[in-house]
Amino acid sequence: MPLLLPVAEVYKLFAFSGALYYGGAAFDALGCPALVGEILVGMLLGPQAAEFLSADLVASLQVAGQAGLCLMVLEGGISMEASVLREKGVRAVVLAATGTALPVLLGWAAMLAMGESVYSALASGIALSSTAIGFTMRMMTEMNLLSTPEGQLITAAAMIDDVFSLILLSMLSVLKDEALDEEGSGAEADGLWRAWTICRPLLASLIVSLFSVACFFVVEAFSPALGTRIGRWPHRLRTAVEERKEELILLVLIGGGVCAAWLSDGLYSTLLLGIFGVGAAFCTQPVARDAWRHVAPVQLWASRFFFGATVGFQIPVRDLFRGGNLGPGLLLTLVAILGKWLSGAWGVNIFHDGKFAGKVYWGTFMRVGCAMIGRGELGFQLATTARNDGIITSEAYSATIWALLLATLLGPYAFRLSMKLTPCGLQKLSSTADPPISSA
Repeated sequence: MPLLLPVAEVYKLFAFSGALYYGGAAFDALGCPALVGEILVGMLLGPQAAEFLSADLVASLQVAGQAGLCLMVLEGGISMEASVLREKGVRAVVLAATGTALPVLLGWAAMLAMGESVYSALASGIALSSTAIGFTMRMMTEMNLLSTPEGQLITAAAMIDDVFSLILLSMLSVLKDEALDEEGSGAEADGLWRAWTICRPLLASLIVSLFSVACFFVVEAFSPALGTRIGRWPHRLRTAVEERKEELILLVLIGGGVCAAWLSDGLYSTLLLGIFGVGAAFCTQPVARDAWRHVAPVQLWASRFFFGATVGFQIPVRDLFRGGNLGPGLLLTLVAILGKWLSGAWGVNIFHDGKFAGKVYWGTFMRVGCAMIGRGELGFQLATTARNDGIITSEAYSATIWALLLATLLGPYAFRLSMKLTPCGLQKLSSTADPPISSA
């Protein structure tokens, strides 16, 4: 195996990186979300269309993109406010549950109305159900909203939505077995195993969440004592630690994030939940937020690779134009957008001091609902898995891909529009410093 890549591969890497940068910059200059330009670049140059890059480069860039997603989620945890999480935790769970269930139900009903079978329609609805945590984090960061109560509610809901998506992924594997054996002749043990397969991600996520809460209290309890103990160290050692404290805290954050991701994935939860929990454990430590600024340039480029490669490469461009399913795809797009947007109804209490909250309620409804619209690579993976397993028909698959693509591209526009129309209710928390700058 050669130690160096062929020169042509290096040129292609630089060309793709430049296309990502200038594609995003062009959309940003037009007042559009930069991530939309990055996704389109990945779609057009990726393995599903122009096949500009080799298979090795495609795999490497997708790994870099996944690393970018992990960094965005870790930043989201660090930017949380403990009081907001305690106050809005239940609301975030309800919001995420609604935003997961409605697209499944509406998508299932729409596909049934178009003549699809029960299993094919349900698989289509499941593919439409996941909110992209990467989109949410990028939008919250670019618009400097991570330090607002509403921004933190949206971030927490998107994180919980990722857990529900894992459960739906387990349901998809059960659907495969049911579709192959519609007579229901499986043994009782087989039925119990299927039930465990569905419940396992939820139980594992509860364990990871409790572990994250425990880590938060440990950090809170031992941080002052650790500072006092360091003050008693020899002068030279104490000075070295104080001069490098940001580098040391970054080592703890990233190392802890890697360990938590490994633990979460091993327990059949989502690795992003473990990473988010590590960040949240340090959310009350100012040094963690200061240290994260050193990661900003790396995170920005890694997030570009996430949208361009991890998301863009997953979109089956050729399948969009097979079967003439643009019409059903547009109908399914409306269903996908409506299902997520309606979850914004849980964004704030409808009554305040015994009176209808009026503009505050409708403004929050609009912003939170629009923030949940964007889809990501998981939806495309779910749809492709369902097609490969024979659960979903080719016509339903094409319509689902259209819906996922259009919701992915329109979600950031909808959120920006909602911010312009209803900017109220976004005051920053007085106790929270400016969020880490990872978009500059």
